[in-house]
Amino acid sequence: MEAPFKLHLGQNTCPTDDEMLDIRAAIKANSRSAQAIDEEIAHILDSVSNLIKKRDAHIDAAKSYSNLLQPIRRIPDDILSLIFQACIPQDRLTMTRTHPAVLISHVCRRWRQLSLSTPQLWSGIHLLLPEYPVRRQPRDLRADFVSLKAMDKAIACWDARVDQIFAIAKIWVTRSMEYPIDVTLTTSFLPHLESLSIRKIIPTEEFVHSLSLPSLHTLRLTALITTGSQSPVPGTFHGMAANVSSVVAWLRNLGHQLRTVQLGIHNLDAEGVRGLLQCLPSVSELVLRFDAINYGAMPMVDWEDSGLARVLSPTVHDGNTELDLQSVMCPRLRVLRCDMRGQPGSMAEESAVDIIARRREPGSADTTTPGVVDQLETLTVTFGVPQTLDILEELRRRRVDLAGFRLDASYGSTVALRPHQFNDEAYLFGF
Repeated sequence: MEAPFKLHLGQNTCPTDDEMLDIRAAIKANSRSAQAIDEEIAHILDSVSNLIKKRDAHIDAAKSYSNLLQPIRRIPDDILSLIFQACIPQDRLTMTRTHPAVLISHVCRRWRQLSLSTPQLWSGIHLLLPEYPVRRQPRDLRADFVSLKAMDKAIACWDARVDQIFAIAKIWVTRSMEYPIDVTLTTSFLPHLESLSIRKIIPTEEFVHSLSLPSLHTLRLTALITTGSQSPVPGTFHGMAANVSSVVAWLRNLGHQLRTVQLGIHNLDAEGVRGLLQCLPSVSELVLRFDAINYGAMPMVDWEDSGLARVLSPTVHDGNTELDLQSVMCPRLRVLRCDMRGQPGSMAEESAVDIIARRREPGSADTTTPGVVDQLETLTVTFGVPQTLDILEELRRRRVDLAGFRLDASYGSTVALRPHQFNDEAYLFGF
């Protein structure tokens, strides 16, 4: 249809009054037609959108069904677990959300259950600690005040971050279950750590040399120390034994500052124990557990009688009543606790008497003079043999000063001459 007033379009003519009425009517008619077309287009677009949604739903359903046919669903759990382990790189990665073990555990329910039951995925614990804040020397008092506030805030942030890292590490240790863990530490300055307990696997010499623990005073190594020359008792968990070289590295690096130490002794003779105790010049409380991994097994090393007494008793030269201070192990020792049930030959009752008598020598309580031996104040010992000697009576017969001394001795047999409990208050001792 030919548009009205076509001749006037593109011209500079002025329409008449009657033409202006017709023009307005034409404008309204075209606007109504355009609106109707817009409504029709919108209806068509809605139809297309609904069709697209239906199409996408069918595509998604087809993909979901096709996923059921994926070959990886047919892989058994044991094989899939090995694949998971192969995804963990040899490089030490920090425990973050992007760690392969974490990513694997968030794929699906089956993968999460399987990954959480695969301790190897969580056995590599890399602690990337932030640098400890170091205060810079201010130039004036105002700067000093600002520096102190900034330092306090930085230390608080450091403590919070370290607590968060250790909380994550605890989760990983829990997930590693009984599998041996490999711990690495990038930043190793822990200024507030006072007590450290290491179970089963003792980190390597390189690890301990990277540590800076200025406040540490208590160290407990519960793994059974062995020379490594013999295998552990058949049928036992190999990871329970620790090589003596790793333990020596820990004690040489930290022994000068340690006050309380616990050690588990397995395949180690008297000289091996002497080598360990030489690294503990400041220890005041010493806990030794002699074990054959299980009490039903025979000791791996046959100790000569009184072997431990030779290590812990100061030497007295023939014809001289004075102690040879150069031979004293642990000169600051005041509390000694020993469990001899695993290797009963390492110390007998006579040996305990010798240790007490020589470490209760007159004048040894002078702790201000360098090289003088502290008096032994407490001995708690569990023998692996029945009682044959009254230790207290023998000490009194030797006229040993027992003022302030406490003895708690128990035996491996239910038949005993007399239970020893020489103290003013009940004392519970156990490992």
